[in-house]
Amino acid sequence: MDCSVGFILEQPVGARRPGDIALAFESLAKNPVDGMIVLVESFSYGERYVIARLAMQQRLPTIFEARDYADAGGLLSYGIRYHEMFEQGATYIARILQGAHPRELPVVEASRFVIVLNMRTAKAIGLAIPPSVSVQTDIIE
Repeated sequence: MDCSVGFILEQPVGARRPGDIALAFESLAKNPVDGMIVLVESFSYGERYVIARLAMQQRLPTIFEARDYADAGGLLSYGIRYHEMFEQGATYIARILQGAHPRELPVVEASRFVIVLNMRTAKAIGLAIPPSVSVQTDIIE
């Protein structure tokens, strides 16, 4: 299993170890980009504070898949409500333990997504957020 941070940009960069993250951001400083998307996986999750801090230092807008990244200082997250997904998983486990066959359980897709905007980060990187955007998002002040 590949445990690497995938930075999706105009040109992708990656990191496999904590020290690689700073190197990835150094390469971004040499080849500036307008923004960055960081995918959720165990390595990037564990390094979310480092990623958010380095992105803020470079005034680089970032978007993530989970709220925890915005809570760590990332600019924006857009994704499912993970706690709802885990609750649904617990419901499936309970039904299986009560005798239901997994093939009989319906496939449930996420139907609710949430946008979380970290206003402290937006201000720190000099990004003006229109009021219409803040109406549609969860705001971290």
